[in-house]
Amino acid sequence: MTYMGNKVFWDQKFSERSNKALAPEAVIIKYSELLKGGSVLDIACGDGRNSLYLTEKGFEVTGIDFSPAALDRMKGFAEKKQYDITAIEMDLSQPTSMEQLGIYDNCVVSHYKLDEATLLKLKNHIKPDGILIITGFGHKHICDERITTDDLIYRDDFLVLKEAFELINYEESIDERGFFTTYVFQRR
Repeated sequence: MTYMGNKVFWDQKFSERSNKALAPEAVIIKYSELLKGGSVLDIACGDGRNSLYLTEKGFEVTGIDFSPAALDRMKGFAEKKQYDITAIEMDLSQPTSMEQLGIYDNCVVSHYKLDEATLLKLKNHIKPDGILIITGFGHKHICDERITTDDLIYRDDFLVLKEAFELINYEESIDERGFFTTYVFQRR
């Protein structure tokens, strides 16, 4: 099991974090202006760093994650700020997991590599003209014991989206954590 998809690892990591929410991802801030007004589905939301930011920006946010410890933290942060964020515990490795989700104006995915089947299902959960932002460890990231090649995002991963989404922006960046890619799609 890879680091990115290891539930035990994430439950422990979130349980040990300080009582302060992390800052939102810089690319989510940068590209949030492209999001259509209304709702956002935050896939692999963790403890809410992007969900909290998007709620502050006026979006109705639903965050999904497989870590109950992460979702509990997000709910706590939201409660302190009197934000209304819907939190759903969901393991996307289960084939029917997304069936309970509705349709959203936008979707963000940060630091989680969606498998092909889940990517295909996204068209059923994002309205036409809605924006999909996916960011994570990119194809040039130097792998280690925590981040493996299975966790890296490659351009070809998104070929399955061609019929339903148009790529409107692509960005590469490097910071202290490694090499990242960001893809911004618009639903056809």
